[in-house]
Amino acid sequence: MVKRIAEVLSSAQPDENVTIQGWVRTKRELKNFSFVEVNDGSSLANLQVVLEPDLLDYDSLLRQLNIGASVEIAGCLVASQGKGQRLELKASAIQVYGESDPETYPLQKKRHSFEFLRNLGHLRGRTNTLGAIFRVRNACAAAIHQFSRNGDFCGFTPPSLRPMTAREPGSYLR
Repeated sequence: MVKRIAEVLSSAQPDENVTIQGWVRTKRELKNFSFVEVNDGSSLANLQVVLEPDLLDYDSLLRQLNIGASVEIAGCLVASQGKGQRLELKASAIQVYGESDPETYPLQKKRHSFEFLRNLGHLRGRTNTLGAIFRVRNACAAAIHQFSRNGDFCGFTPPSLRPMTAREPGSYLR
């Protein structure tokens, strides 16, 4: 069964076998192994995955695992030896669902301006800043809806109120 990364990070234990799905956020290749950080949107934190050379098609997988690639990874959780995370996933099987070309994929490890992200509506939620903003917005909307329901109020979304100009097609102003 596939687990969400937020669930793995909060309640999973070492020596537990898990399968996760998500997008590659970073990749670091070292001499004897590689690290890939994966995020599925359920948490701001990434899950670090350790890839060892004895993994089936190791070299081919490393070429496919670029930032933005869509993956499913199965493996065993181990206590992390590094700082910043409690657990990491030692990969035993990786399925790449969608590759990402590092030359053309617009989101990289660097920071991006809001002006740049405005043109990438479908990828905004994958950034840390806007992912956090969307989570706060979701929590506020849920609280407002819950308050309305508990108080026997009927919530509705009013239409957008922006002034129409005479030049706009469909305008009723003459």
